Amino acid sequence: MGKFEKLPKINPDEPKDNIEYIEAVSQKSSSFDKAFKDGSPFFTWIEFNITDLCNRTCSFCPRVDPEVYPNNNQEISLELYEKIMKDLAEIGWEGGIVYSAFSEPLLCKKLRELLQITKEFLPGSFVEIVTNGDLLTADLAKDLLWCGMDVIKVSLYDGKLQIDPFERMRVKSGLTEDQFIIRYRWAPGEDYGLILSNRAGTIDLGNKAKLPLKNNCHFPFYKLMVDYDGRVLLCSHDWVKKRDVGNLNRQTVSEVWTSKKMEFVRERLGNKKRNFNPCRKCDVNGTLGGGKEFNRWVK
Repeated sequence: MGKFEKLPKINPDEPKDNIEYIEAVSQKSSSFDKAFKDGSPFFTWIEFNITDLCNRTCSFCPRVDPEVYPNNNQEISLELYEKIMKDLAEIGWEGGIVYSAFSEPLLCKKLRELLQITKEFLPGSFVEIVTNGDLLTADLAKDLLWCGMDVIKVSLYDGKLQIDPFERMRVKSGLTEDQFIIRYRWAPGEDYGLILSNRAGTIDLGNKAKLPLKNNCHFPFYKLMVDYDGRVLLCSHDWVKKRDVGNLNRQTVSEVWTSKKMEFVRERLGNKKRNFNPCRKCDVNGTLGGGKEFNRWVK
């Protein structure tokens, strides 16, 4: 993993550790210190919704209601993905790439090819996948690392009964605890707001927070969120996709990141104004991570 070695350890039942981990990748990347011609700091993470399928319908997820989020048998094309990787390579981007968003990424039939394209154009990038683990095997885990994956994060939702099988899977795969990371996601406890959100108002978790929240949000200051069809969304909490800020089929990543649409969003969220969609109904704090990334924009 080169410069991305020695990242913070993630305690399986401490969601805050994951935030520190994401920040560490961000700040270790060369993109943290780069800017576009207009002075806009580079994003340091790019998240992909590489497929629009999931094998689960969890109660805390919009997919529990197929009328809100149906299971769409779609995935990103290799042509579009290669175009995005070329865009990133041309500007000398380096940072974190995560396959997660609104789906179970192991359902993507092109996963190996996507990894190989990534490492061809961005050999210094850091690539991770977030999975529910249902489709994961020791052999698949080894194969993904061979193809270019740096880290597999497995989110366990069903309880303690899952721990031993996945620990055994990790050992059998020969991967280290830094390459095969297990996270407990079944008991909210005090960290409820860190694990789950109302998905920009899409589901009701009984959170009584007064909306819209009156605080900043750091997401659009350091992360680009790309859907399977090339649309760039405001963030991965916008499950009903109320606001897209560009389309990478016809725009470059530079054009989208420095666009007037993104400028509007950053101006609002940088001044604690969330009274626009999808942010007006979102209960995500948005400031628990990315503070140093956000501060790059302060002039």
